[in-house]
Amino acid sequence: EAHQWEMPHVLLGVQDPVGVGLIRNYEIPQKGVLNLHAAPLDYERCVTVFKEVVPTAKVVLLPHDASRGADGFDADRDNLARLLEKSGIIVRRPALNREGDVVEQLLPYLAEADVLWSVNEPMLQIHARRISKICAKNSVLYCASELASVFQGADMGWGDSGSILGNYAGVV
Repeated sequence: EAHQWEMPHVLLGVQDPVGVGLIRNYEIPQKGVLNLHAAPLDYERCVTVFKEVVPTAKVVLLPHDASRGADGFDADRDNLARLLEKSGIIVRRPALNREGDVVEQLLPYLAEADVLWSVNEPMLQIHARRISKICAKNSVLYCASELASVFQGADMGWGDSGSILGNYAGVV
C-alpha cells in the first residue's frame, strides 16, 4: 500500500516508485507527490554508444561500496555488467570500502583496466576529481552513470539531468 504523506515530497531518481510502494500509480497524481521523475537509465543504449565511442575497450571496472548493503542500484550495476559482458567486454567488480582511501583501493585494479564506470556510487562521486586524475594518469577512461561525477571530471557520462527532458547522455 502506498504511503499517505501529510506534507509534500519530491521524488527524484527513484527507479520503481510504484513497485516499492511510494506511489499507487503513474497516471493518477497523488496528494503530496511533486516532480516525480522515475525514468530508468537505458543501459542498453549507453553500452551501444559506449562501444561506438570506445571500440577498443576490453576491461571495465564496475566498483561498488562493499561496506553498504543493497543500495537500490544493485540491479542497475548487474544489468550494466550483463550488457557489457554480452558485448564482449570483461567486467571486474572490485569491492571497495568507503572507510579507507578509495583512490588507493582503486589503484591495483586500474593497471589492467581500460575503463572505470561508476553507477550511482556515492563514494566514487565524493572522490570524482581525484579519481579522474588517477584514471588519466593510468590511461583509463572514467565513465559515470551520475552527472555529479561527470561535472567533477569523468570523461564520459549518462544520467538524470534533473530536467523535464529526463536523461542526459554526453561525452565531456
